[in-house]
Amino acid sequence: MRNRRPLFIIAFVFSHSFLWSQEYFYGAIKGKVLQDNRSVPDVHVMNITAQRATITNALGNFSITAQIGDSLVFSAVQLQRKTLVVTAALMESKSLVV
Repeated sequence: MRNRRPLFIIAFVFSHSFLWSQEYFYGAIKGKVLQDNRSVPDVHVMNITAQRATITNALGNFSITAQIGDSLVFSAVQLQRKTLVVTAALMESKSLVV
């Protein structure tokens, strides 16, 4: 019989690093929507890639799940629609001001 221990160790190391990297590329993005330095409530924040959505609270704050490459759309009657693509830098900072 062959010794399978080295193969197990290699598989464990690669699976651990793969699982850790998934946390970096996927998670909640928290942010705030401002217009003229004022908070904007009731803005629709949509992740059109993952088909998720939320609405900013009275202070303009929001939280939405996303991953790198997802498109976030910010939409409100009183504002021009804005689309942002989630980048690695945005995921690393975990915060966004629009």
